[in-house]
Amino acid sequence: MAKKTAQAAQKAPAGTKAPIPQELQDAAKKAKELKKQTGHFTVLTSPVVPCLPAQTATGIVFSCLGKPVALNQTLGQIFQNDNARAAFCRCVTTSARHAGIANPNVPCSASTTVGQVIQAISC
Repeated sequence: MAKKTAQAAQKAPAGTKAPIPQELQDAAKKAKELKKQTGHFTVLTSPVVPCLPAQTATGIVFSCLGKPVALNQTLGQIFQNDNARAAFCRCVTTSARHAGIANPNVPCSASTTVGQVIQAISC
């Protein structure tokens, strides 16, 4: 009986909005504060994880590359200039964040191989 009472208490009367849970209110408040401090904020679409499964990491890297390449190819061989390489690394970093890594450490030097980028974000 207590379970039904708790459920009934959570439901709002018809025609009114249901109350927003406190944990969501707190999260929204923190996001607003972060945006005020930094000018932006990142919304994670997955739980925070330290690394991604190899298949997911590989998919992210090749999606950002836009073409199939050998794992031992260096970023310097693939990208003709620093700006293009930096854009690739931003793509991997952003995608890894959206997949759940809070602070992905993506290596981005010209001598870094595609395989090393995958290893950096995979378990």
